[in-house]
Amino acid sequence: MATVIHINTFYGEEAEENKMNILDALESKYGSTVFAEQVFENPEDESDGFDLYVKYPELREVDFDFLKDLVTDLDLYIIVYDTETQLRTGYWYDEDDDWITSPINDQTLVYLSGIF
Repeated sequence: MATVIHINTFYGEEAEENKMNILDALESKYGSTVFAEQVFENPEDESDGFDLYVKYPELREVDFDFLKDLVTDLDLYIIVYDTETQLRTGYWYDEDDDWITSPINDQTLVYLSGIF
């Protein structure tokens, strides 16, 4: 029973600064969490970029407009996983200006649990 916010994919010289700004904004909005993980696309070549996963064990209400505003100017994708309802809701800045919700499959649940 948790909410996982997945931000995909940080690249370039400003990647670390953008990540820290997003983490600060998430903490201001939702409070602190000890569950934040950076996962490299290719651990052997960190210049390939990384994803950020932030888990909130008790988060019940997600402000999707807030999250969209966080990533739109940075050209990042964002997916919110609700492990209780087993639904994921994603926003892709370069597609329709809509959040898309779909079921989470078992493989994704196993992957998420392996990160944390």
